[in-house]
Amino acid sequence: MGGFAYVMGGLARKNAAVLKEWNQFEAGLVSRLDLETGLSELVMKYDSPPENCADKSPSILFKTSTVVGDQILACTETEVVVFSFPDFKFSHRISLPSFNDVHHVSATDRGTMLVVSTGLNMVQEVNDSGQVLGEWDVLFQQPYTGFDRTLDYRKVPSTKPHPSHPNFAFQYQGEVWATRFKQRDAVCLTAPEKNPIQTASEVGIHDGILHGGFIWFTSVDGMVIKSSLETGEVADVYDLRDLHQGNFSLGWCRGLTFVDEDHVLVGFTRLRPTKFRENVRWIQYRMGMREHAGIHPSRLGLYNLKTRQHVRDYDLEDVGMSAVFSIHIADR
Repeated sequence: MGGFAYVMGGLARKNAAVLKEWNQFEAGLVSRLDLETGLSELVMKYDSPPENCADKSPSILFKTSTVVGDQILACTETEVVVFSFPDFKFSHRISLPSFNDVHHVSATDRGTMLVVSTGLNMVQEVNDSGQVLGEWDVLFQQPYTGFDRTLDYRKVPSTKPHPSHPNFAFQYQGEVWATRFKQRDAVCLTAPEKNPIQTASEVGIHDGILHGGFIWFTSVDGMVIKSSLETGEVADVYDLRDLHQGNFSLGWCRGLTFVDEDHVLVGFTRLRPTKFRENVRWIQYRMGMREHAGIHPSRLGLYNLKTRQHVRDYDLEDVGMSAVFSIHIADR
């Protein structure tokens, strides 16, 4: 299979296993993966300016991004960063006091951006100058409910626990939608009367992609879920765990892209020992695993959805990729 995948994520600090989540990553990374040879190379290592993040050991990494023409809209925890694509030359950045634990940036048909400020439980529409044109709380409360508009939340290491944890926003037929991890659905923020999009996930969805008239989600425990944009109902579920043999964890599943009509690439982040033991007991339950079962490295998995087969894996840790968030296909 030819072509290239550009993978965005982060480099973990050496002592990440004993750090808080909001201190674990030291840099954003972009790697270029040759899908035919399996070889990857580091394209970029990114560090946020000090004025745009917390003062002490902030987590810096790329979360879920969006390709728009010859540009890519990327995000760190406190910024939107625009690069050319696929050569990743820096264009400009936007950073607002309301950006905290940003998980996703996407484009609208109006030429603006939807920014998911997960830490403030909301989605904001901003233009290229950083002007806020709209904002929505994903629990349909007033924006900033429980927060202080006068604070610079880029300097706040964490606002957890999150009541909803939105992590993906998209536009469909002119309306703004967002996923809600804890509610395990996607809701229409601009027309709340619309039925939520269901996901059939037991533990929470992370991100998605619009393709072929459907929205395709990943769940963190290793499922690809196909849901109808029209009815909101689940159309199909691909449990990736059933496509593997052996007693091991697939890892923290997030990031999805289509290579062709049958094949998808899915991102997996290695479970670090402390997090595996203390924070993700659901993986043992869901996998029927023993605690000492094997743990796979951070990687991409290639799957044939038509035949429901695992085709191959691409290891990403040789270029330092500790966490995977976003995958984009290009021909060079």
